[in-house]
Amino acid sequence: MKATIDNLLRNQKPTGMWKIASKTGFVSTSYALNALSRYFPEEEYVIDVADYQVAKDASIEEIVATLRRIYVDANPDLAKIAAPYTEHPLAAVRYYATLTLGAVHQEEYTERLIKRLSDRSKQVREAAHWAVRQTLIDDKGWNQVLETARNGDDFAREAALRSLIMLVDSEMPESSLDHTALTNLLDHALNHDPHPAVRSWATRSAWQWWVWNPVVREALNKSWIALLTRPENEALTELAIRYQSHALFVVNGHIANGSKEPKPQVFNRLTTRLVAIASTYHKQRGGDGGPGQLGYWTTFADDLFGNAVIDHLDQLKVTTPNEYGPSFLSAIEGSANIPNEDLQEILVDLTINGPEHIRPLASESISDPRLVSLIAVPEQLEPMLAQLWRGALDPPRRKELSEPILTMFAKVRWIIPQSEEQKDEILQFLIPDLTGYLTDTELEAITDVAAKAEARKLRDATWYIADRLGQAVAENPDLHFENLVNAFPVEISNDAHAQYWMQSVPWILEYKTKLPEVVKDPKALPPIDPYEELRTRALSLFLDQLSEKADRRSRQLAVDLANQTSMKRNPEILVALEALRAFETDKKVLDNANKVLSQSQGAFQKSLLAAVSKEPDHGFGSKDGKLDIPAEFFNDVVYFRDYVMPEMTKVLRGDERSCMICHGEPGRVPSLELYPPDQVGYLSVDQLLINYRILQHRVNTEDIMNSKLIRKPLNVQSGKEDGHQGGRRYQPNDPGYLILKKWVENQVNIQGAYGLPERNKK
Repeated sequence: MKATIDNLLRNQKPTGMWKIASKTGFVSTSYALNALSRYFPEEEYVIDVADYQVAKDASIEEIVATLRRIYVDANPDLAKIAAPYTEHPLAAVRYYATLTLGAVHQEEYTERLIKRLSDRSKQVREAAHWAVRQTLIDDKGWNQVLETARNGDDFAREAALRSLIMLVDSEMPESSLDHTALTNLLDHALNHDPHPAVRSWATRSAWQWWVWNPVVREALNKSWIALLTRPENEALTELAIRYQSHALFVVNGHIANGSKEPKPQVFNRLTTRLVAIASTYHKQRGGDGGPGQLGYWTTFADDLFGNAVIDHLDQLKVTTPNEYGPSFLSAIEGSANIPNEDLQEILVDLTINGPEHIRPLASESISDPRLVSLIAVPEQLEPMLAQLWRGALDPPRRKELSEPILTMFAKVRWIIPQSEEQKDEILQFLIPDLTGYLTDTELEAITDVAAKAEARKLRDATWYIADRLGQAVAENPDLHFENLVNAFPVEISNDAHAQYWMQSVPWILEYKTKLPEVVKDPKALPPIDPYEELRTRALSLFLDQLSEKADRRSRQLAVDLANQTSMKRNPEILVALEALRAFETDKKVLDNANKVLSQSQGAFQKSLLAAVSKEPDHGFGSKDGKLDIPAEFFNDVVYFRDYVMPEMTKVLRGDERSCMICHGEPGRVPSLELYPPDQVGYLSVDQLLINYRILQHRVNTEDIMNSKLIRKPLNVQSGKEDGHQGGRRYQPNDPGYLILKKWVENQVNIQGAYGLPERNKK
């Protein structure tokens, strides 16, 4: 217990609170204080009933004050004093008396509490439904409450349904509750009760019971299907149906009656509701498939919701731009994250050919690039490139015209032609004409005012195309093919030309190279590199962008890119960054340059030595009185820094997410919480070492292939493990997975030789 208490006290913030998972810190603080209070109790608190008596001639203020004290110290003896006041004419008095009865959970007060469910004061009804819930949780009063929920007045039925909203397992403790009676009541409340408030609260109650009590699920599923197919004339109740259905679909496997057998009117109603459910919490999907936009991990869920959206679009029968209204927008929002191939093709068409205000949303909703393919042929690419330039030349319309095309270029699967002639033909669409970019001197030489304005407009558009299309090509690995590599220019014509090609330098330096090894054979000769001359030209271009003469925008981007593994290991780039510090004035650029320089071998070795020395059980010896870090350990950490951490930060095309989106978010995955790199991929050495140690603890050196770090990314599931909430991140032969595997395999040598510190197991 001492270690636990010490840990709590050590993690208390200077302000006095604890902030771990919550944004405000209130919840974490309350739990921590409650835990500590168990081990540091005050003197026994003795309650004397005589101190709580209310005089017959007491004022209202005295009655309320006494009842508030009774509620705080509630026990059966004090409840006897409070009970008669539930009939008091003043609502504030009834309120505190009702709270007291809820705090003692005694069956003898059930009828009094049920009576207060009909109270004409909302304040009292709020207290009553809370008090009834506490009594029910103690397994008392079920029959009376179920009867009231069906046959009481409007106030009583609404409050009774609210009292049934509880996170309770009634199966394991063998509650006296009749589950059939409960599900019959909920079915009636969901589908037949005349009052909209009752129907609304029933959706929330039914969802909670479904989650915590498997015995009621089959009956509630049937009731919910009836709910989704019946009409609802109250807007707020319809909204409750939408949000609670979304929550139920998340936990219920996203399965519902997707059949087209019902009457057209019923089918259209169901389809409309499914689309509304799918679009709920648009763009807020969590890494584990919830609680935001539906995750669609479950078999057939993609077909159910994909077909619902397609059918809904068919119902709308949109023929003119004016008809692309809110219902159509909702359908496109609902399309996000649905891995349905037919639906994804519709989104691609809307991205290219839809009205301007629809294109960005359609592009964003192309959520699974694996399902969407672009055939790289001129007739497909020519209209897209024309649209890209139209937006570039009209900055206010870039979001509607250009950005959807650029998003698609970067995300979708490309089908590259087989013949060399066809491959060369499509280069004109991937490598833009950037001759429209003029220097300041060339602009000033234009004397005609109108011509100068037009030239300035073209220059701005050309830079935009160079920057954004260059980024899209660099991000999409399908476009990294031989013909594009060989098209790397011998000479750079202008700054926009440099900006376009510079963004591809990192992947060109690694093009067709073997996966890196953790332990290299010192006797092995370096392989013959057929792309040596090309890589030299690419590196020369990159170095030019780090010079003082380069466009400041290109220099800033070059410094950001310099932290990538293929760049920060290059000594020429490190020399250029060192020289940059003499003339650069932008603080952000200098900070990022210093981050890269801090990872040069000498600087990094010094920082790692300082970080390891803080570990009391690092397992290393000393040399001449100084900590001695073995070369194999240093190389293992460098491999972790340069390959493992970038792989965990990389956004995968399948779901547009990375490992760090969940594991790098404080409190999101407490069992494996890591420090996330910053926007340029940098981590301080202290944080890097902590991540290194944490992942070392996920390696089973006695049985490598059963290590969590090996099995979790593949979402391996067995009777003894629950797979990976983030789903499958890799296939076994994916390059990224092989990088993780190589590092894990090397831990047999590292941990076998130097042990494993006990700290940082989190």
